[in-house]
Amino acid sequence: MEADCLVDSRVARARLAALNRRERTADEPAGECARRLAERIEGLRVPPGLVLDAGCGAQPGQMAGAVLKREVIGIDWCAQLLPGGAVAADIAALPFADASFGSVWCNLCLPWVANPPQALAELRRVLAAGGLCLIATLGPDSLQEVRRAFSDERPHTMGFLDLHDLGDMLMACGFAEPVIEAETFTFEYPDGRRLLAELSGWGALAAPGMHKALTGRATLAAAAAALAPAGVASLTFEVIFAHAWAVPKRPAKFPDVWQPIAFPGADVR
Repeated sequence: MEADCLVDSRVARARLAALNRRERTADEPAGECARRLAERIEGLRVPPGLVLDAGCGAQPGQMAGAVLKREVIGIDWCAQLLPGGAVAADIAALPFADASFGSVWCNLCLPWVANPPQALAELRRVLAAGGLCLIATLGPDSLQEVRRAFSDERPHTMGFLDLHDLGDMLMACGFAEPVIEAETFTFEYPDGRRLLAELSGWGALAAPGMHKALTGRATLAAAAAALAPAGVASLTFEVIFAHAWAVPKRPAKFPDVWQPIAFPGADVR
């Protein structure tokens, strides 16, 4: 899977920017993922230093600070969602110096990143040696009901990294000892229209290569009906949880510039 083909980031950002700033409630997927991520890291040694809450949304540092017991700096590229004190920034181009943080908390941010390897490389860059990276992201079984609900063959949801893709990317970016696992859970919505409206507001329907024309009302109505045949719409989230450590960068194996060595009395041709 091409790393830059997971989401139409232009559309996703426009839809997220249109949201009014709101509080995340406990029953939302992001809150549930954060709680489950916290459960998985109980007993881990948390390095000293600042925590970067990458993709913090409307409540920067709330869960990360409570779990990691460190001072938190939140960043998100959707400036309209951010309260005072958080930084409007792109995870793939962080405005921080190298080794600025002891830990990174990245909850449901990667699906909205056009180039996940670049974003992970940036997270590694701003982590100090020995730093801890904590990730919760969506896997390919997520939103499967939506993909089945549309009768056309056009893409309607963003794409997702699978467990192996994420592990390979972490290793390639300089992380070590990744621990990765997946869990599936479902959320219920009162009807299919509400489900689609919520996903659209999140930017989750910003499919790569999506048709530039708006989806017709009849198509949307049919999909909404297919999502809730019994009056309640269920939506699957496959969540991939990962943590890994920032290993010290190894020195170059060979010098950048070769220097000649002279041996007294030797005439080597």
